[in-house]
Amino acid sequence: MLVPDPRAPVVARLGMRKVVITVDDSVFWLEKFCIRRWVEIVTVTALLGLADFAHIDLHVPWVAAVILVLVSAMALLLIPFIRRAVARHFRLTRWRIRLEAATRHDGRLAQYPPTVKAVLRTPHATSLTVQLRPGTGLADLERVKDELETYYRAGAVRLIRDGRDGSLVKMRIVHGQPLSGPPLAWSGPTGRFSIFDPIILGVGEDAQPVQIRLVENHLLLGGSTGSGKSNCANVILGVIGCDPTVKIYILDGKDLDHVAKRPLCAGHVGADPLAALDLLQGISDEMRSRTVWLADNGLRKVTKGCGLAPLVVFIEEFPFYSQSGKAGKEINELVRDISARGRAAGIILIMTVQKPAADTIPTNIRDLISLRIAFRCATKEASDTVLGGGWASSGYTASNIALEDRGVGYLLADGGVPELFKSFYVSEDQEAAVVKTAVDLRKGGVKND
Repeated sequence: MLVPDPRAPVVARLGMRKVVITVDDSVFWLEKFCIRRWVEIVTVTALLGLADFAHIDLHVPWVAAVILVLVSAMALLLIPFIRRAVARHFRLTRWRIRLEAATRHDGRLAQYPPTVKAVLRTPHATSLTVQLRPGTGLADLERVKDELETYYRAGAVRLIRDGRDGSLVKMRIVHGQPLSGPPLAWSGPTGRFSIFDPIILGVGEDAQPVQIRLVENHLLLGGSTGSGKSNCANVILGVIGCDPTVKIYILDGKDLDHVAKRPLCAGHVGADPLAALDLLQGISDEMRSRTVWLADNGLRKVTKGCGLAPLVVFIEEFPFYSQSGKAGKEINELVRDISARGRAAGIILIMTVQKPAADTIPTNIRDLISLRIAFRCATKEASDTVLGGGWASSGYTASNIALEDRGVGYLLADGGVPELFKSFYVSEDQEAAVVKTAVDLRKGGVKND
C-alpha cells in the first residue's frame, strides 16, 4: 500500500473554488530535533528513569532522588575520558548542525546532508572531517563553497578529499586572512645543518611551520616579479649553505640577486648563457662520475653517510638561459637530463621563473619536478603552469593572492595538495650574516654539534 507523503500539498474544494493547502517544512522541526539530539534525549530519559526508580523502589523523596541522580551524573563528568567524550559529542553536534544549515539551500545536500566526524581548532583555522552520504560527492560541496564562506564568515574554505576513504573530505575553514600583514622575521640557521633534514620555509594558514625535504627532489618556484620567489630562494640557499658537505652551483640569470653567495659556491655564473652551458656540462660530467661510483660500491642512490654528499644546482630566471638561441637548446637538454637522472646521483635542481608558461619552462622538464611553489601569478593559467593543470579549477590558484601579500604562495609536494603559506623574509644584513656563518663552517671556523 502506498503511503502518502505528509509534506505533499493537500487539494480541497471550498464551494466552487479549489484551495491548495501546503504543509510547511517547519512542521517537522521536532523530527529533525529528535534526530540531531537523540543522545541527549536518551541521556535525559535514562536520568529521569533512575530518579523514578529511586523514588518508587527505594522510597527516596522525589526531590532528593533528582538531586542524587544529578550529583551522580556530575561525578561521572569528573572522569577525564567521560568528560572528553561529552565535550566531543557536543562539539561535533554543533558543527554538524551548522554544516547542515550552511548547505540546506542545495537540493542534493539538503536531501543527503553530510555529517561531521572530527573537529580540529587552530589559531587561524578550523579543520572539519566531513563524511558525505551516498548520492553526493566532493563536487557538491565545491558547488556551495561560496555559500560556506558566507555562512561561516570565513576568509576561505578549502576542500581536500581524503586519499584513504572517498566518502571523507577535509574542510578547512580559514578565519580572516592570517597570512596578510607585515613580513615574517627569519631567525636563520645558527650553526651546522644537514641537507637530509627538513628546511622550514615559513608558516601556513594553521600557524604551523611549513617545511620541505630537498633530497631526492627538485624544486620549481614561479610567480610574478616582486611576489617573493628570490626571497624564498634566499631562505633555502642560506640553510643549505650551512651544510659544509654540500656543493652549491648558482646560475644567476639576473646577475644581481645572489652575488653575496659567491663565497659559498663551487661554481657561479651570471647572465652569460655560454658560461652557464659550460657549467651545466661540468655538472653533467660529475653526474656520470657519481653514477659510476655508486655502481662500483653497490649503491642505487646517494644516502646519508654513503660517502657522497648531495649537490645543489640553483638556476635563477631559467627562461633567460633556456631561450638563448642555440645555447638555450643545449641548456634545455642538459637540464632535462640532470632533472631526470640526477636524483639518484644526489643532484638537487632548484629553478625560478618569473612568467610561468609552457614556452618558458618546457613540459618535459616541469613534469620531472616534484616540489612546486607558486607565488602570486597574473593568471590562473600561469598558476597551473607551476602547480600543474587542474588545480586552479579546484580553487588553488596563485592569481587570487593579493598584490600586497608578498611571500605568500602555494606549496605543492609530490602526491599532496597545494598548501598556502607565507615565506620568511630575509634582509640583506641577515643574508650577509648567514653567508658568513656558512663560510666559517666550510672553513672549519665554527664548531657545532
